[in-house]
Amino acid sequence: EDDYFLRHSPQEIAWHTRCIIGHAGQNTPLIDLRHSDARGGTELFIYTRVDDTLFERATALLDQLGLDIHDARITTARNGYALDTYLILDESGTPIQGAYQAQEIIATLTKALSTLGEQRPRVTRRPPRRFQHFKIPTQISFSIDAPNHRTVMELVTGDRPGLLSAVGRAFSACGIRLQNARIATFGERVEDTFLVSDAGHRPLTAQAMDALAGAIRTHLDQG
Repeated sequence: EDDYFLRHSPQEIAWHTRCIIGHAGQNTPLIDLRHSDARGGTELFIYTRVDDTLFERATALLDQLGLDIHDARITTARNGYALDTYLILDESGTPIQGAYQAQEIIATLTKALSTLGEQRPRVTRRPPRRFQHFKIPTQISFSIDAPNHRTVMELVTGDRPGLLSAVGRAFSACGIRLQNARIATFGERVEDTFLVSDAGHRPLTAQAMDALAGAIRTHLDQG
C-alpha cells in the first residue's frame, strides 16, 4: 500500500527490492541485516508469507538472542507477504558487531520462521536492572480507521525484554490480525501503534477491544 512508500526512504526501498529479487525462487523466509548510521543501529529485514503468529515469533526470537528492538515497521503487502523492518541493538546498546553474530541471527530466524506451526518461543531473559526502577503505567486506547476497515490500538508502557512478543501472544490468543505497526522506544518508555482487525478483516467490536486490552495486560504482567 501507499503507506509503505511513505514510511521508508528510497534507500530502504532499494535495499528491500534488491533482497527480494536476489531471493526469488527460494522457499525459505528472507532475512537480511545491514548497519544504519542514520538510524543508529542495525536494520533487520524480514520478508515472508504472512502468518498470524509471525510478529509474536519474530519478536520472541530476537529477545531470546539478547537483542533489543528500538523501532519496528510492520507492513503487509498485497501479495500476502510481510515486509517487516526492525531496528535492533545488542544488550550493551550497540549495533550488531561482526559477521559471526550477524550470521547467527539470520540462521536462527530463518530456521524458526520456516516452521510457523511448531511450538512458539518464549522469552526467558530477565529485565535489566535499569528497567526495574521505572514504573510507567500501561495505557491502551483504541480508535477506528473506518475507511480502511481497521482498528488503531495505541500502547504506552515501560520498556522491558519480551514486551513486543507479549503483545504478539495477546494478539494470537484473541484471534487478532496485525496489519501494520509503528514501534517507538524513548528511553524506558515505549509508544507503539498497531493497526489490527479481526479474523474476518473487520474492525474490532467494543467487546473484542476490551478482551484484547485485558489479554495484553495479563501477558505483560506475566513477562
